[in-house]
This record gives sequence, structure tokens and C-alpha cells, in this order.
Amino acid sequence: MEMVSVKIRKEVVQCLACKKPIDFLFLSDFSYGERLVYSDAGLPCAFCRLIDDKVYDEYGELVRQVLKDNLKEISEDKILDLITETFGVTCDEINGNKVDFSKKQKKECLFCGGNNFSRNTIEPESYIEIELPLVSHEKWLNMEFKEKYELVKREVLKE
Repeated sequence: MEMVSVKIRKEVVQCLACKKPIDFLFLSDFSYGERLVYSDAGLPCAFCRLIDDKVYDEYGELVRQVLKDNLKEISEDKILDLITETFGVTCDEINGNKVDFSKKQKKECLFCGGNNFSRNTIEPESYIEIELPLVSHEKWLNMEFKEKYELVKREVLKE
């Protein structure tokens, strides 16, 4: 598993319920075509460079083809959301866990579960470097077209 060093913006706010400090991590506002992938706990667990990812382009084309073949007409914005939400099916597992692009950073306190935070940071915004696995697609790359198509079809046509 290839690891990459990622520069992350860290903002520390205070939970209004328990008054504990909570860290939120973000990519730079100027990052383009890059994405943090979050775990069920809402913590960054992987990094993906979508702009360089040929599988992302291939997956997008397959999603559009499945929609067309099944006479599903949806807006381009919804197609892009669908691609982003389901792209994890092309990714290799990381530490035994499936990659799920639909997960977002949880906006809840790790201590009390509260979800109301101070509007202002309680520490100056800072940048930190963290090591994260780079998303890979070895299993996908070894699949035949028909197998990929059927996998995409199952994902895209879920009701």
C-alpha cells in the first residue's frame, strides 16, 4: 500500500455542550481533484488524487453508459454525485475496510456526541502533515469489462 504525505488544514473549535476542543481536518481550499476519504468514525483514512486517476474517468464513463442503457435520465449534477458516492466500488480495501466515498467528516463531538460548536476557532488555524494510504484499484484493473459493467449496474441502479 502506497503511503502519501498530505498537508491538511486543522481547525480547532469548542463543543458547546461539553466545552471540549474538537479538531476538524480539511484539504486546502486550493486543492483541486484531490479528496480525503473518511472512515465510519469520520476521520481521514485515505487520500485520492481523482484528477490523475484514470479509473475515475473510466468509472464515470461506465456510470453514464449504464444509465443510458437502462433509459435512466438524470441531470449531470446528479450523475456527478452518483459517481462520487459510488466510486468506492473500484477501490481496493484499506486495512480490511471498504473504501466509501459517500462518508463525510462527522460534525459531532467525539466526547459527548454533540453537534453544536463555537463559530470561531479556539486555536489559530494550522497546517499539519499526515501520512495516509493512497487509494488504489488493483482488483478493478484486473476485472474484465463485463464484470465491471455488472458491478457498476448494481451500484447505480440500486432502488
